[in-house]
Amino acid sequence: MSDTFTSGLGHVKMADGSNANTWGTKTNTNWDITDEALTGKAIITIATNATSHTVSGFTDGTAGGDARKFFLRFEGSLNATCTITLPTTDKIYGIENATSGSQAIVISCGSGNNVTIPSGGSAVVHTSVTNQHVQNLSNSTSSSVTDAVAKIPSSWTSSAQSILGLTDTPASYSGQAGKVLKVNSGATALEFAADDAGSGSGGDAATLQSQNGAYYLNWNNFTNKPTIPTNNSQLSNGAGYVTSSGWTSMTSFVNGGGATYGGVGTYVFATVNNATDYPPGTSSISGSNLRPAGAVTINASGNSGPTAEIETSGPSGTWRAMGNRHATNTGWAGATSVATLFVRTS
Repeated sequence: MSDTFTSGLGHVKMADGSNANTWGTKTNTNWDITDEALTGKAIITIATNATSHTVSGFTDGTAGGDARKFFLRFEGSLNATCTITLPTTDKIYGIENATSGSQAIVISCGSGNNVTIPSGGSAVVHTSVTNQHVQNLSNSTSSSVTDAVAKIPSSWTSSAQSILGLTDTPASYSGQAGKVLKVNSGATALEFAADDAGSGSGGDAATLQSQNGAYYLNWNNFTNKPTIPTNNSQLSNGAGYVTSSGWTSMTSFVNGGGATYGGVGTYVFATVNNATDYPPGTSSISGSNLRPAGAVTINASGNSGPTAEIETSGPSGTWRAMGNRHATNTGWAGATSVATLFVRTS
């Protein structure tokens, strides 16, 4: 009777009375085959940019061969998805996609279903003789957190495993849109509350010190407010405020009374007793040169006597024209000097 082999891993099934003096060697080979299938690791390099790769089957009764080993690590540089074809046999593999190029590998064992493993991913798969299927025995071949969350059973959202099922959390999401979860003021449980870090519109704060914007628009809610004066007697002259009028006295500008005509800041509408132009705000003039508006000089051309003016003196101090004072000389007997507004500066 001849030796036979197991259908899965190819162990030698020795016939009765056979293999004299070699029985021990074949037994040791069987143990090597078992060791490979349980703990063996093969590093397989795929040809650069290959779109397919076949892992050759193992030989019955002989140790060695990548297809019999438990863990297969695929390496190499890819620029497209590569299909890896394993032997059509009933076996469990641990497979890692360690290729470069960010490409997936597709694990196949024939015409049945396949398993895709993304770049950097790994999976435990089962190959089957029946229908030549490859089945993914892992929870996920993806390292994505989104994919992991998607595998959480939907029943958890209404069970004790949901946050709503805990005894120290809110009982419902109703009416809590846009709020955040925070520890309550008693530090004993969680609660939903307004997001103080930002309202979601450009990062604007929803509240400040537990008060919303309307609170800070009310003047009465402020502290350490300055006193707003209601009377000029509350103003301090040391701060540069006007506390009194600059007016000191007012006598007639005519008939020699001009010397006491007002203090600094006094305005007067007057003319000048000379033929000088005074642009507004630029030139100072002595008050002694000012004359009442409408003053007329009768010169020698129109009068046999000396030049005479209705008023011969002006106020004291220094003044400045606020309007444009331009001297007028018409060349005839009566010369009229244009009047404008002056202010006393000192």
